[in-house]
Amino acid sequence: MHALTADVQLHRCGVFSVFQPEGLVLNCNQNESRLCDPADMTDQEFAEMFWREYNEGDMQKTAQANDSTNGQAAVLVDNLVNSAPQRAFELLVTIIDSCKDNDGLAYIAAGPLENLFVYHGYEIINTVMEKADENEKLQLALSGVWLDEQDDAIFPHWLELMKRYNFVGDNPRPTLA
Repeated sequence: MHALTADVQLHRCGVFSVFQPEGLVLNCNQNESRLCDPADMTDQEFAEMFWREYNEGDMQKTAQANDSTNGQAAVLVDNLVNSAPQRAFELLVTIIDSCKDNDGLAYIAAGPLENLFVYHGYEIINTVMEKADENEKLQLALSGVWLDEQDDAIFPHWLELMKRYNFVGDNPRPTLA
């Protein structure tokens, strides 16, 4: 038998999730248990799960309440942002591409996308530039990332992206913020 090291999250609805380091998630309530392994999903399937959770209100409410409790998909994205930034960015692009409104883009921009820049900016900047050159939705999401000129070393590179996609300067295009 393997020893489990896991984080447990109790949701307001009484369901609890067990997050194992391998990325396995076990959701339990009185009536069911199911194992969800994100590695068994396509990026598009994961994006659909992410937006389904967002639209059900869990992520929106916690974002508004500044609460650290998120849906399963958001937690998995955060784990990827921390441990595998390139993979997290690939997944975020799919999530962004499947987003249907600016509120959702703003949620992604101010959360996991911003965290990627703050914690792993130099690791992802070239990939971001390559992808954003051909993806207007990603460009718009980038406009919702807020970085601090004094505290975030990646700020000059992010500012170049904002100039490149005409979000700053003369006659800028509208941003998410």
